[in-house]
Amino acid sequence: KPLKNLNVLPYEQSYFSGGPNSVRAWRARTLGPGGYAQPDSINSKYDKIGDFIIEGNIEYRFHVFRSFYGAWFVDAGNIWLLHQDSQKPMGEFDITRFYKEIAVGTCWGIRWDLSFFVLRLDGAIPIVDPKYAEGNRWTFNKKPLRQFTLNFGIGYPF
Repeated sequence: KPLKNLNVLPYEQSYFSGGPNSVRAWRARTLGPGGYAQPDSINSKYDKIGDFIIEGNIEYRFHVFRSFYGAWFVDAGNIWLLHQDSQKPMGEFDITRFYKEIAVGTCWGIRWDLSFFVLRLDGAIPIVDPKYAEGNRWTFNKKPLRQFTLNFGIGYPF
């Protein structure tokens, strides 16, 4: 939480979601905050940062051969702002709706265990995307395979 002399957290201390160690169906800093959807009229892509984060991951790992392992995973989470921002409507944390704004992504990955560290390649697709209107957040009818995201990581994501 920001101290009295600041209204927001400094950029380097703000939370973000998405990327190889977070909700892997989104690239880093592209998810959230909350149910905010960046308008199409904005050409630039801004980092999406917030003051509050909730995330969870489930990963099932299995041996493929030698030092290679496969993984199936489900990631869920999002970031939120602590205060309303007129530039980011629906971005603030609201106890009555936050659970409806949790993004969900799933898919598979491959791990190469080199005993002193692990190299990871994960592919993921969004299943629930909070940027869409409530009641229309499931992505099955929005061609989720076109939103396939590939992430490279070193070490396990959690």
